[in-house]
Amino acid sequence: LYSFIIPAITMRLLAEERGSGTLELLITMPIRDHEVVVGKFLGALALIGTLVGLTALYAVSVSFIGDLDRGPTLGGYFGLFLMGGAYAAIGLMASAFTKNQIVAFIIGFAICFGLYLFGRVVPLAPQALQPLLAFLSIDGHFESIARGVIDTRDVLYYFSVMAVCLVVATVSLESRKWK
Repeated sequence: LYSFIIPAITMRLLAEERGSGTLELLITMPIRDHEVVVGKFLGALALIGTLVGLTALYAVSVSFIGDLDRGPTLGGYFGLFLMGGAYAAIGLMASAFTKNQIVAFIIGFAICFGLYLFGRVVPLAPQALQPLLAFLSIDGHFESIARGVIDTRDVLYYFSVMAVCLVVATVSLESRKWK
């Protein structure tokens, strides 16, 4: 569900700005391209954090009924936030590639769903490719965090995906200067 909803949230971030011509107005302001990208990303991340935070009411209501295992619950929320950040960065990168927001959604969804599917095809892949597919799987990193085990490799994976996608989005935004 995340791989569908978050690209829908992020598809307009830069694509609509390019399509309507307001990107030129935004870029003429005294801010750098990477500041625009990071600002858009933080706005999307705040929306995702709000949406995930609203579901905490379920955890509170379950805790009134019985014992709630706090480790997996907090880990699951932390993992959802990290996964949402990675998907938002991918969606922002896809939005930076094109002027059309529908194309940005399709690109973002394809990348996000592809990263999700890597974890599902690991058992079917040849032995030589299994470690690579397991590492690239966004869902595989989430599963260990959702169990309540916060491993630095998983956190570093999500931050790396975010950083690479934001750098690519910034370079794509700066490429208008090269034309």
